[in-house]
Amino acid sequence: MVPFKEVFLGRDQRPYTRATSCQKCVRAGGKHNDLDNVGYTARHHTFFEMLGNFSFGDYFKEEAIVKAWNFVRNDLDLPAHRLSITVFHEDDESAELWRKILPPEAGPITRLGKEDNFWSMGDGKGVPCGPCSEIFFDTGDTEAADDDRYLEIWNLVFMQFQADGNGGLDALPRPCVDTGMGLERVCSVLQGVPTNYETDLLAPLVQQAAAIVPVKDHPNATVFAKIAADHVRAAAFLIADGVVPSNVGRGYVLRRILRRAVGFGHSVGLREPFLAALLPTLEATFAASNQYPELTERRGAIASVVQAEETNFFQTLDQGMDFLEKHLQRASAGQIVDGAFAFKMYDTFGFPVDITTRVAQDRGLQVDLDSFRVHMEAQRARSSANASWASDSAFGMRDPTEEVRAWAGQGVQAHFSGHECTQEAHAHVLAKAPGAQPGTTWVSISPCPLYPEGGGQQSDRGTLSCAQGNDFPVLHVCKPFEDGLAVLVEGSPENLPPVGSALSAVVDARSRRGAAAHHTATHLLQAALRAELGEHVVQAGSLVTSDRLRFDFTHSAPLSTDQIRRIEACVNGFAEQAIDVQTQTVSLEEAKKMDVLMHFGEKYGQEVRVVRVAGEADPNMPVTHSAELCGGTHVTNTAVLHPFKIVAQSSVAAGTRRVEAVVGAAARVWMQERVDTLENIATELKADVRPEAVQAAIRKLCETQQRQKADIKALQKRILEASAANGGASSENGNAPSKATSETVAVHEIPDLVPDDLKQARKSLQTFLSTAVKADPNRLHVVVCGSKLVACSTQNPSLHAGDMLKRILATDGPLPGKGGGSPAFAQGQLSKDRTASPRDILQFVQSNQD
Repeated sequence: MVPFKEVFLGRDQRPYTRATSCQKCVRAGGKHNDLDNVGYTARHHTFFEMLGNFSFGDYFKEEAIVKAWNFVRNDLDLPAHRLSITVFHEDDESAELWRKILPPEAGPITRLGKEDNFWSMGDGKGVPCGPCSEIFFDTGDTEAADDDRYLEIWNLVFMQFQADGNGGLDALPRPCVDTGMGLERVCSVLQGVPTNYETDLLAPLVQQAAAIVPVKDHPNATVFAKIAADHVRAAAFLIADGVVPSNVGRGYVLRRILRRAVGFGHSVGLREPFLAALLPTLEATFAASNQYPELTERRGAIASVVQAEETNFFQTLDQGMDFLEKHLQRASAGQIVDGAFAFKMYDTFGFPVDITTRVAQDRGLQVDLDSFRVHMEAQRARSSANASWASDSAFGMRDPTEEVRAWAGQGVQAHFSGHECTQEAHAHVLAKAPGAQPGTTWVSISPCPLYPEGGGQQSDRGTLSCAQGNDFPVLHVCKPFEDGLAVLVEGSPENLPPVGSALSAVVDARSRRGAAAHHTATHLLQAALRAELGEHVVQAGSLVTSDRLRFDFTHSAPLSTDQIRRIEACVNGFAEQAIDVQTQTVSLEEAKKMDVLMHFGEKYGQEVRVVRVAGEADPNMPVTHSAELCGGTHVTNTAVLHPFKIVAQSSVAAGTRRVEAVVGAAARVWMQERVDTLENIATELKADVRPEAVQAAIRKLCETQQRQKADIKALQKRILEASAANGGASSENGNAPSKATSETVAVHEIPDLVPDDLKQARKSLQTFLSTAVKADPNRLHVVVCGSKLVACSTQNPSLHAGDMLKRILATDGPLPGKGGGSPAFAQGQLSKDRTASPRDILQFVQSNQD
């Protein structure tokens, strides 16, 4: 179990040595990815529950094996003759322990190799690993394949090694036990059904999904019902834990799951969102256990995100499927579909590669997934390079080195004192290690007033100083493990005081004040958003800096101007009341009983900090109370938050909005910048600086510009009509059309009078061509406008404008480009600036006439 990795390695100490768990698991990406198999097999899922028991240096193989056998035999009452065991082929100890307790009627003990019975928590150096022993149940289905007849129901992993990165194994400080039993599999055994989808965990969802298929005997109906049932479970739990659809990380996993379900729904004839309708059944399925209250507490947010993502994808699905079908029709069976095309389907129509791959496979084609991944990585690199201030990389996040992480096993525990003070005169150096960049050092000090990055808030800036007078600027602060603090400073390790000595630590006061103000404002903003928009609003991400905040939340529509004004007024109302901000440290269990907002995506310790702002009732404020669990820094009184101003809003993903805001001193700077801009505009317009005067001057300027545009268009039309009526003859100004003619063809060259307006240029071309054809209907008229546009037209039934234009625009034609049309009219655009003269074009047309 990954959350216990540091415990297995001896770097993290827990107040217990034994544990049991029921863990929510999503398997839809990375090393363990079952997404493509879901719906086609009896037991693959994107979401499942894993039961487990753990020992951290307490009991080991013998007791783990005895406990497991007693549970499957006595608690689950499974018959011994249907149970068999596998062990790692070198693990004689486990094999002997099983032999001692198995009755004669039990199945065999089979030794298997490393691929089957040696488990590792990831790849690379330092990962915990060890031999494992598995318990299998014989379903008795003699017609099924071995994987379906003999079900692995429990895996006992004996964590006793860590990989050295070179193929060798080092012993862990203390041997541990990590077991895993899939709840869905065990239910299928206990309930005597052949697949997990027929258990009471999934059957109600499968039945409801099957009932909405328009064509009941559709060949994909059963597969679709399983996919919908599984995927809505995964999506609901991901959203409840704070994940929202996006194109990166966990958000992309969620998007792929939702869109795969929608894609299969589309394949069986569904044309409207359907997943959200399954959510009440899902909630009812889990209600009996009362183990996942987040499904009920976040019901509105889950439904909103699912509905928005479905609706958004359905809008492009038909168009995307048509485009995909046309492309695949041109391919022959066995052909490889280019990864660039698969990426285009993703980038243009939002198609996860899973859908493109499935449709291609249905036609006997394969997709070049390696090429697709190359294009995806290139896009991610471009996105990273273009990231704004609000990206998580904007702070230059620095990961602690392995040497820093190893401090956990060395008892390096630091106390954070930053909630009580912003400087420590006698902080003790607990440990230090070189930073990843030359000339930088990681150092752990205690007590430490510097806030480590976390909860969306940037880390403090500041200075460490030693008695010799040397100052070391703080670059970053992080929490590499529980009870650990690491400060990255400028300076080499040898220049810092030795371990055990003291130094002073001072927080940059201005940076701290700004971050604290924006963090408190984030809490009040969330309260105002929930009051204004509804309880479905849930935090989907945040970023707090010293000069602004960013807040992502679940909501399907942009905020209107009136909504923004009311939200701003609410937060400013908190500030105007000058309320003392209260903080309280309580146990996590106590906090759960309070009326406190908790974020399911956050990891909370046994003790948590409640940040509360309780104002007085105000008819102009829809909410006057905010209470959240938060370990960040906050102001002591809301008065310093005035003014609060929302400066931007945008869409992060379907069903997720983002607002950016500034408060206090940062807001005043932002406002002054706008005043300066207004004054500069007023000066340019020679207007009074009053906003209404500037608006009037701009309005007058726009009206003048519109009149001038209309005059120019009218003049252009008169010039072109006169030129066409005159047969395209040149005039004295040199800008009038020129042409080359033969008995059946006339090639005209007209100037592009509006080179910056492609739409208007096309209108100019069509105006000229219409007049020319009326004056001379029997010829094929070819008109080139400027250096980029071309069109053909004729009223002669023996000539075909569309066919001739395609020849002209062919790669070996005089005007390479793209275009087409009907026998009477066709138009196109050149791929590069024109060099051919009207005479060149005329000769080409004459030589290519049928």
